Amino acid sequence: MSVLTRRRQPHIRPSALKAAVAYLLVAVLWVYGTDELVALLSINAGSLIILEKVKGVLFVVFTAASLYFLLRRHERLLGVAAEHQATSVRSATAALQQSEEKNRLLVEQAADGIVVLDAVGQVEQINEKALKILRLTLEQARGLQYSDIVPDEDQATDPLSMTSMPAGEEIRRDRRFRLPDGSEMLAEISARRLQDGRFLAIFRDVTERRNAEAALRISEERFRTVFQQAPDIIFEIGADGKFVSLNPAFQTITGWRIDEWIGRDMLDVIAPESKALAQETFERHVMEHQQVAPRQEYVLVTKSGKSVLLEVNSAINLVDGRVRQVFGFGRDVTEERQRDLERSRLQTQLEQSERVSGLGRVAATIAHEINNVLMGISPFVDVLRRRPQDAASVAAAASHIAQSVQRGKRVTQDILRFTRAAEPTVRAVDLCLLLQRLLATMRPALGAHLEVTIECRDSSWASVDAGQMEQVFANLLINARDASTTSGAIEIVIDAARRELVVELGVPLDNMAAFIYVTVRDHGSGIPSDVLGRVFEPLFTTKRGGTGLGLSIVRQIVTAHGGYITVTSEPGAGTAFHLFLPRAVREEQRPEAVLHPAPMKIPPETRLLLVEDDTMVAEGILSALGESLVVDVAPTGASALIALRTFHPDIVILDVSLPDMNGFEVFAHLAIEFPNLPVIFSTGHADESAVNLLRSDHPVRYLLKPYSTETLMGVIAELLSVPADSGLPSGGFSPAQGDHR
Repeated sequence: MSVLTRRRQPHIRPSALKAAVAYLLVAVLWVYGTDELVALLSINAGSLIILEKVKGVLFVVFTAASLYFLLRRHERLLGVAAEHQATSVRSATAALQQSEEKNRLLVEQAADGIVVLDAVGQVEQINEKALKILRLTLEQARGLQYSDIVPDEDQATDPLSMTSMPAGEEIRRDRRFRLPDGSEMLAEISARRLQDGRFLAIFRDVTERRNAEAALRISEERFRTVFQQAPDIIFEIGADGKFVSLNPAFQTITGWRIDEWIGRDMLDVIAPESKALAQETFERHVMEHQQVAPRQEYVLVTKSGKSVLLEVNSAINLVDGRVRQVFGFGRDVTEERQRDLERSRLQTQLEQSERVSGLGRVAATIAHEINNVLMGISPFVDVLRRRPQDAASVAAAASHIAQSVQRGKRVTQDILRFTRAAEPTVRAVDLCLLLQRLLATMRPALGAHLEVTIECRDSSWASVDAGQMEQVFANLLINARDASTTSGAIEIVIDAARRELVVELGVPLDNMAAFIYVTVRDHGSGIPSDVLGRVFEPLFTTKRGGTGLGLSIVRQIVTAHGGYITVTSEPGAGTAFHLFLPRAVREEQRPEAVLHPAPMKIPPETRLLLVEDDTMVAEGILSALGESLVVDVAPTGASALIALRTFHPDIVILDVSLPDMNGFEVFAHLAIEFPNLPVIFSTGHADESAVNLLRSDHPVRYLLKPYSTETLMGVIAELLSVPADSGLPSGGFSPAQGDHR
């Protein structure tokens, strides 16, 4: 680039003009003045000639002096002007250089690509940004034709490609450029043809922006489609609680026109019963900036006055810490909730029907088992009546009757255990010792053909209810006996819970050190795979005459202890039940209660108060104990309280279920007035845990009906042998001593 300077036009300065005018006046005055002076003087001709010459000489001197003065002044002025002009040129040149440097830096550091094309469209100048955008090197750009980077299909419509663009015309549009790797990019270009025929083009890569804009347009179109076509209400509410926008579904669901509600308070369309919840949710959004509200259901009032139930999901648009809008979706769930209510009603009916059916099966099972028990008693009652003198027949009949009673007891206990799971009374129990004692008791029931081994490989102390564990292992042993053939073996192993075993069985145990592992294995026929998954189901049985309660009770008890039980079986090879029971902490271990205490002698003339409302039960106990004890019978709670003061008993047998009050209420009065009077709770259904909740300093025992006379006499003897002022904690007593439950 060059800078041209324009020559100044000469002109007469005001000072030079003044000097010329002054000189002219002086000359005129000199000529005419001297002539007039000479004319006035009377001077001869000779003197006049001399005077004229002197006057001419003086005029010449004056003129020379004036010219000298003017030339010197002009020279000084010309020198100053020349210096000023030189300074101006130097300043202009420096400014031009600075401007060119700024322009160069601006072009090189520009965020846009800048290209200068010559008149035929060849690249003449190009900046770094343009090279980067077009993915070219400087060598590749030299000699490059603009048409080389324009796709063929765009050549005919691109003014720069045709080089026919008029001078001074400017274009601004999006153009596609072809890159060296064959791909294309979209550029926003602004180009102008200069007066000298060259082209100046400025462009930027807008590929991503245009793609984003296209995606945004598609997204907006989709949203517009969803907004317009959605079957659910889509709403937008301002921070003031007024509707900003609503989609057509609002009109479809409520019957209100959309323009009727834009700008109105959203609470106006909500039924009174839902206003408080809606207001609370909105305030949490606006005041507490809760981003997303939990799904809520609101009742809306339609234009016709009907109510619709709307399930609403809402969120906020938070900008600069301020809530701008609350927006969300509302789905009409009126019919759905009505269907849910109908399904719930039908489900309730189905459950009631299943319960009735289940009760029918239970009743049939109970009736079957009780009838078997009664059938086991009835023939031998006839034997006692027909042959009372035949001692052998009487003894055999009594033995069979006793066995039937025990069978009936097991049936009723199983049913009670299943329907009313007792809370376990947990204490440290040596399972190895418990199993040995249980096995000695159950040996006749298991039969002589079965060999039962107990192997204790690890500590056998468990934190369990001893009585309930007896029932668990008794049921498992009976189950193993029934599965075994005429000869076989049952193996019981107590070991530590190991990780590989827990993983193999799929038991969800995290802290294995807190459990002991017990397995009861038989070598019988095994359980088919299609049955194995149902063995713990209540009332499910494959055994003839079985109740289907034994194994379900086993799982119920183990689970109540916080333990786990599972089963594995191989048809033809046997079955194994795997139990994981809580391990007793060493420091908390204490000797378990004696399961089978030795008989004790009852003091003579012992006075016993029998509180029993069932006449037959009372007569049976009276006939069994009347010969050795003095017995008084009270059929109600009120009569029992009177008998306590008048009969002065040494011990009380107290039924839990009485017609006027329950046994625990009677005990509450008794314990206050007679704090050391021994009490035996006699019940057909109450839990031992309920007895254990009574005051621990009172001597009490718990017997579950039916129980034998020997068992009752043993408990009476045990209580009466204890000093009256000592007391025993009720948690340490075992119910039905000597009986298997």
